[in-house]
Amino acid sequence: MKHYFLTFIHYIYRFPLYSGICLSMLTSLYLIHDYGVVNRSSLARLWRLQYSDGATHDALDSIILAISTLFRLDVVTSGYVLMVICHALLIALLLAIARLLYFSKLSRWALILLLLAHPSYNDFRSYIIIDPLFWCGWLLAIYLLLANYKKKTVLSIVLWFILFLSLTKISVAAWFWLLLFPFGALLFKPWRRKTVAYALLGYALIVAILLFLPIYGGQSPMTWFVATVVENPNSLVEVLGLDRNTWIKEENTLMAGVFVFSGATSLVMIRSVIVFGAICTVLGWYAVVRRQYQIVDAERFRMLTYVCFFGIFISVVLLVLDKDSGTIVSFSFILLLFLLAALGLSYVFQKMLSGQYSKLATLVIIWCLVAYIASGFIIFGPKKDYLATAGTDGRTYTDYPLYSNDPFYLFYAGKDPSRLSQWQDLEKASAEHSFYYAYEKNRNKPLPETLSALKPIKTYANSRGDKLLLYQFIRY
Repeated sequence: MKHYFLTFIHYIYRFPLYSGICLSMLTSLYLIHDYGVVNRSSLARLWRLQYSDGATHDALDSIILAISTLFRLDVVTSGYVLMVICHALLIALLLAIARLLYFSKLSRWALILLLLAHPSYNDFRSYIIIDPLFWCGWLLAIYLLLANYKKKTVLSIVLWFILFLSLTKISVAAWFWLLLFPFGALLFKPWRRKTVAYALLGYALIVAILLFLPIYGGQSPMTWFVATVVENPNSLVEVLGLDRNTWIKEENTLMAGVFVFSGATSLVMIRSVIVFGAICTVLGWYAVVRRQYQIVDAERFRMLTYVCFFGIFISVVLLVLDKDSGTIVSFSFILLLFLLAALGLSYVFQKMLSGQYSKLATLVIIWCLVAYIASGFIIFGPKKDYLATAGTDGRTYTDYPLYSNDPFYLFYAGKDPSRLSQWQDLEKASAEHSFYYAYEKNRNKPLPETLSALKPIKTYANSRGDKLLLYQFIRY
């Protein structure tokens, strides 16, 4: 039995790409099942797609409806299918980039471990959100750039343009990558050729034409720029809020703006480190100290460095302009930092296998990795799956109107999750109309006095003491 097990492990070790895709799908399904409910931010979207006239508002809506129609699945299942596919593509693209950078199989397996067990990333994998669509397109553009930047430069510029023009439908951040990023690449020696210069001139011409087309919210980007900046030169001061601070004199607004941008840069850097996590940050630092990054081609390493710094720049600008979603921009360039952390972990594995660490140090490292994996797959907070169960049961109560103060319950009961009903607003109506009321009671908050005197017809709860109490009010 041991022989067959070791043979199986050796076999899957030979194929990190296929194994990584399978592991991504399996772990995504586990995380979705373990989370138990649809994420709060997607409740209104999914309810609208199920019960409204079917009008779509963005790319995520359109793709979910297409999957639902093609495979005859409900909207929620279609959303989860899309997310599982997107996250499998993410790991596939990262592994493809790692192979392009000459990572060993051990380093690629370290990348799989670090990404698929990362706590912050696993939070996203249980959500139906638009961000993974952007990450997939962004990583695909980076891969195509790294693969073709030297021999097929013009092709890489054309593909970059097509990809990010499509991604502008998903995130405003794509506009920065579309308009500004390619010209900074002229800093690289392989791009200092006449053909590249001509290609970038053509790129600039097309971009200039796009600036005057109504492709940004029904208006042209140039119209928006003129209306918000040229005609209102103090717009940046207003956005930064400097005009509302009495301690800033008019002649000092420029210096105050510099301090705002420097503070935003520090905030983005700190937030990125927090999201990346202590273990991955230490491993990335260890890879730099031990110069493990030197296995990467020098030109490609410079290009990746430029990509990361450009990502930080975009994060800072969007944070200052209050256009930062909190996930799309920051986590996109953090995905590339996993490559550096994987090199650090691979180096640690090599030293462990060669016996260069003491038994105590090896034990500490193993326990840190076990804790890292556990934190990525164990939900330490209270689960909300009882709300899904309660809402599904709520679909059977059709004789009277159904109200609730909880959006999850309303969504699973087939009601609009945005129409919450607080008890104080319904208390007077309880003596005049017949209805059901589902009250979500947090374990740390007491029941309203009038409800505590009544007996619910059904109670749903989780292990932490959170409850959903279903009351029936009948007017005779």
